[in-house]
Amino acid sequence: VSMCNAPFDALAQAFFIDEVTGLVQHADADAQPAPQTAQRELVSCGQALPGWRIAVEDAAGAALPPMRIGRIVVSGAARMSGFMQQGLLHADTAQGLDTGDTGFMTEDGELFIAGRNKDMLIVRGRNLWPQDVERLAASQFDCDVDDLMLLQTNDVNAPLLLLMHARLASRGAQAALHAFLVRAFGIALELQLVPNGFMERTSSGKKARG
Repeated sequence: VSMCNAPFDALAQAFFIDEVTGLVQHADADAQPAPQTAQRELVSCGQALPGWRIAVEDAAGAALPPMRIGRIVVSGAARMSGFMQQGLLHADTAQGLDTGDTGFMTEDGELFIAGRNKDMLIVRGRNLWPQDVERLAASQFDCDVDDLMLLQTNDVNAPLLLLMHARLASRGAQAALHAFLVRAFGIALELQLVPNGFMERTSSGKKARG
């Protein structure tokens, strides 16, 4: 991944994100994260352009202070005035457009996107990003992250399900990977090998978790 011909590693900043409170800290030597805190490497999207406003809000629509995770809402002169539904034009009365993304603002107004709202899993009161589990699993198993998909069933008390492409079966060590992930994230987890084409994708190529 690159931005302006610069590698991701050169642009990324490390943060501690509390999975319960949504509090964000810079991952420096002085930070003292809570036990339920995940470390994420994210790239700044910059500040709002002139004439535009970016806000981070909680589920009730209240504005959140800097360094708190929430829903990203944008507003500006070019925002749509309405939307079509069943052939009828409906006025958009919202104060801003919910982008469908989750993230936070820094004290100087820089925006960091942590992920998509619908991707986030809630596990016993914790906010868990499936991409974090998949990336760590891929690095430990030495495979491509696209060979893995973390899902949550409709039963919130059931273990999370990590799908693994069947071609990984020959590598063995699934039991060791399972134990490592359970220790790393403190979650109940099941691993399941699936055939080619089993992991569905959206029309834009993203993993279809819903």
